[in-house]
Amino acid sequence: AKALSASSINTYLDCPLKFYFSSLEGLREEEEVSENVESSLFGSILHRVLEILYKSYCGAQITADLLKLAAKESTLTRAIQVAFAELFFHTKDVKVLSGQSYLTGEMIRKYVLKVLERDRKLTPFRYIQSEKKLLQPFRLSNGREVQLKGFIDRLDEVNEIVRVVDYKTGIKKSLEFKSFESLFDKADEKRPQAIMQVFMYAWMYRQSVPEMMPI
Repeated sequence: AKALSASSINTYLDCPLKFYFSSLEGLREEEEVSENVESSLFGSILHRVLEILYKSYCGAQITADLLKLAAKESTLTRAIQVAFAELFFHTKDVKVLSGQSYLTGEMIRKYVLKVLERDRKLTPFRYIQSEKKLLQPFRLSNGREVQLKGFIDRLDEVNEIVRVVDYKTGIKKSLEFKSFESLFDKADEKRPQAIMQVFMYAWMYRQSVPEMMPI
């Protein structure tokens, strides 16, 4: 059975016709072969690099010293090369990047170092999980039940508070909003889609872990 993602709900709010063709009919725009990393793939590679760096720390207490190890040039370079091999070159052969791939990799390095620097200020904290898949039923006002799906980029616990983290690159819209209802306002062109997505993931995670304290 099909499930609705946050991006498909946002697509429906922005353009119901596009939602019909993409989510119901399964039509997709043709992918072009490119020698450069497109913006969507840039974000995927960045996510993968962070997942690789934190993979061995899942469930562990993160300290500033651990993050220094993750930020080491050799460690970060290897993670970037692995992510490129998997997502851009589609191969298991990890190689030294060159040309445009190298420049993009260095840009990703800067993003990752900023994330690690911000994380260092939160230490100590517990890193729960990366790329957590969620599938949760949701009952509509008419009684019909639909499935919601999502992937949480990162779950961690800071000061005994569980955080749902979604990495974003290139956000141009404001993250401010007036009310929860305004996140679903079709007429609002400045509607912060990323905020709605995080709220949806937080609700789904809360439902999947009923014994936890409210987020």
